[in-house]
Amino acid sequence: VLAVFMLFSCVSFAKEKLVIGGAAPTAAARTDAGAPIDLMDVYKKNKYVVIFFYPKANTPGCTAQACSLRDSYQILKEKGVEVIGVSVDTV
Repeated sequence: VLAVFMLFSCVSFAKEKLVIGGAAPTAAARTDAGAPIDLMDVYKKNKYVVIFFYPKANTPGCTAQACSLRDSYQILKEKGVEVIGVSVDTV
């Protein structure tokens, strides 16, 4: 799997507004393989993190966007970018 896809079951994002240049919110979840993941760990290991949300798999817009990130994944990784997709779909 090129990108880490996960489902957020219990997420606690900061209640403050996001500020450009400010700290990113953190959350913990499980990956599609059931492994725990903590966004703070992902932030620490990567220069940049792209988190994209999509409401439903196999919808035209969402699929095109996800495919674009998949197709660009190696280039993004070379530039220090981790890509994480979040969906309400079951695995």
